[in-house]
Amino acid sequence: MDAYHVGMRNYVIMCLRICGLAASSAQAGFFGAGGAITDGPDGVTTFELNIPGSGPALPRVLLSLDTFHTWVGDLTITLEHDGTTVTVLDRLGVPETPFGNSGNFDGVYEFDSQPAMSWAAFDNSGGSTDDVIPEGLYSVNNTDGTSLQDFVGLDIHGLWTLTISDAVASDTGGLRSWRLQFLPGPGSASLFGMGAFTALRRRRGK
Repeated sequence: MDAYHVGMRNYVIMCLRICGLAASSAQAGFFGAGGAITDGPDGVTTFELNIPGSGPALPRVLLSLDTFHTWVGDLTITLEHDGTTVTVLDRLGVPETPFGNSGNFDGVYEFDSQPAMSWAAFDNSGGSTDDVIPEGLYSVNNTDGTSLQDFVGLDIHGLWTLTISDAVASDTGGLRSWRLQFLPGPGSASLFGMGAFTALRRRRGK
């Protein structure tokens, strides 16, 4: 193998390693700190996460919230990045009931950019104020038509802002931590990696 081909091979290997490190970080997730959620009425709490580096958000965006709060129907949750705002959860159980679902958050709740469990079963007052909403993987719940899919393709670098609003006084809670993950879609592969392999094969064929 001549010097040119050795150099090309080493360049491709280096690029694939860099691409692999970036992808593994995005898939493992970026973690944000939590804190108390300001009680209502009109309580607003923001949590910020700065993601280093750069790269597009992959086809599947996951937002995980490790949170607790009584009477979840009080809460509206949004995620904002690079001028795009998505309503993740909008006062569960409203307008079906004026006060929303009376159940509680206590655990890890994941929101998926792809179809997942619906919140429809909780669009009511709840059976009891002692009920805990089951942990799990859910779709977003809103009436504005926004989706975590709206972030796909944006550069993930920079500031992400999670906002939790509490519309009613007396019920309280907090966010223990939160995480963002960017995952490839089913059967997808790194376009850069595929291109690099193609270039290497072409060079070998010369």
